[in-house]
Amino acid sequence: MADIVQSCNCSTYENLNCCDKNIGISIVQPRCQVLPDGRVVTNPGYVTNLNKSFWTYKVLTDCKQATNPLEVIAIPVCEILKPEIVIVSEKIDGCGEFVAVPYTLVKDDTDFGKAPDGFQFLRIENDGRYTKGVSVEYRLELKGNYPVATQPISAKTAATVMAYDCEGGFFVPACNPRGKLSIDKKSQTVIAENQAKLEYRLEVDNIGNAVLEKVDLLDILFLPTQLTPGNIIKNSDNLNVVINPNGEIRISGDIGPLQPGEEKIITYEIAIAGISSPGQYVINNLATVTGENTEASDTATTTLDVVQLEADKCCQILEDGTANFKITVTNIGDSPNTQVSILDDLVIPTGVTVRFLDFAGCKAVFGRTGKPVPVNTNIEGNADIRITCEKIDIPKGASAQKIMKFKLVSSSVAGITSIKNELERVDPTNPDTQIYLGTGVLPVEANIRVILSMECTRPCS
Repeated sequence: MADIVQSCNCSTYENLNCCDKNIGISIVQPRCQVLPDGRVVTNPGYVTNLNKSFWTYKVLTDCKQATNPLEVIAIPVCEILKPEIVIVSEKIDGCGEFVAVPYTLVKDDTDFGKAPDGFQFLRIENDGRYTKGVSVEYRLELKGNYPVATQPISAKTAATVMAYDCEGGFFVPACNPRGKLSIDKKSQTVIAENQAKLEYRLEVDNIGNAVLEKVDLLDILFLPTQLTPGNIIKNSDNLNVVINPNGEIRISGDIGPLQPGEEKIITYEIAIAGISSPGQYVINNLATVTGENTEASDTATTTLDVVQLEADKCCQILEDGTANFKITVTNIGDSPNTQVSILDDLVIPTGVTVRFLDFAGCKAVFGRTGKPVPVNTNIEGNADIRITCEKIDIPKGASAQKIMKFKLVSSSVAGITSIKNELERVDPTNPDTQIYLGTGVLPVEANIRVILSMECTRPCS
């Protein structure tokens, strides 16, 4: 099997094999290779947390006039590999990063003949992406781990078909002679209409070259006790579900048989029926598949953010005749960071004239016309004003405030009237990423009585 990857130092640069056939093209297998995450590691190598093995080769073409550019390269690989579990990436020296390129898998090739026993050719065509005087790297990314074999790599130019077999050839992925299991698990939290469900997808492969008649799956999930599971939907009737009081959910059953190279997809979703308190919840699980003389496991983690807020509104009368309406929205309990938008209604009664000084970055429009409300301009009642504050960030354990400022210009009212202000709504900005348990009791009013002066009905403390 390919060894688990180790850090690899490219200084001094070394090759495992460097083969030149005197046609202007050399094929090389470097000792070090670059993974998709940028790490430089040993070649070939297996990455356990990805359940993937990586195999890197390099083609060097000189710039002599007699040299023909490479047209096709053919790398022997395990005969049961399928395109679903293979990614081929190409990096042309000096031209950016690795990019995925097309390839074909073929046992009997028109250019290279029959593949060696137990192998097929992974055929990569140049298709005019490069010509001469160039170094091109090819990285094979395979799901699972494979035995390391030594085989020639073949190349074709316009004039020549050549097998590069120096020192016996290059390290390539061979087939496991027995059945061998591989599992890849993915999970995600899906929120729609303020309801959450956990979705799981398991890709179980037999990457060996023998049938696995019986394959047992055991998947253990742990729900935090604040979450209550609801309906569980699975795509296989062979799976049994057991829900224990401590939040453990066990999903198990026989998913075999698996033919060589066969993949089975197992999916299930778990609805969250109840949530007792706000918080950021982490759901871990471990899935294990076992067969004859083989076992594989994978973990997956997903999160569920649950937010609960409180809202308050109050007013202040300052000595200079300025009045403030203050809105406060607070994250309560263990609620995670969130973002909300608020809708606030303000009514200037007939006979009262005010001048707004500041809307705290919010948008204010006249309710009847939808036209913006100007600042530092006299506004005569009767006027209905709608104030919208969008994308207000509320950190965990903290509050956010918006303060609307205005000045009473005049009042022709005989007796008492009120400037009414009502916080009508608080809505999450990203409803598909968090469950929202609400914002206390809404609407909340804080009115200002106007006689010959102003008086708060809900003063700020």
